[in-house]
Amino acid sequence: MTMKTLDVPATGIGEVSRWKGDFGRTPRVQRPCECGCDLRDGAKGVGYLTGSDSDGNGFTLWITDEKLYKTMEKAFQQAKKG
Repeated sequence: MTMKTLDVPATGIGEVSRWKGDFGRTPRVQRPCECGCDLRDGAKGVGYLTGSDSDGNGFTLWITDEKLYKTMEKAFQQAKKG
């Protein structure tokens, strides 16, 4: 998987990465894995938003603010309900 990190000057968002890998990953908000596999080399964060298109062009936005994470999580839950 290739990855490119972008700078985003927004409150509550840390590292933003573009990558090539999984095809058609449904956008989702999730907490970091407890095993530590996605801790971003010790970068602080409460979770992330990730997804990709059918060509495998993906993104991951590392979320550093708990309130922002909860808001995004709630929005995604409501979107699933339709």
